[in-house]
Amino acid sequence: MGVNYREFAPARFEIGPVLDVRDAVAGKMSALWSRGETRDFIDIDAVVVSGRFTRAEVLGTEAFDAYEVGPAWRREIIERFLAWADEIDPALA
Repeated sequence: MGVNYREFAPARFEIGPVLDVRDAVAGKMSALWSRGETRDFIDIDAVVVSGRFTRAEVLGTEAFDAYEVGPAWRREIIERFLAWADEIDPALA
């Protein structure tokens, strides 16, 4: 049996409860980190481009502080992700 943890209560609409947008974005970011599929990169890009969340909010950069990951280490992690993106579509490299 699995558990799908949510930080925020569902948003209430006429049609019923709907996943809070912050949990939806967190779930998509989790998918990006764990599986790194092309669709996950596209979805996270759409979130940032929408302006609803900043890059820092989406990346959760303040959360890195709890693990003592400073800016230089964060850059290394992100550079690895960029390299993986090049592997997904080498034509863009």
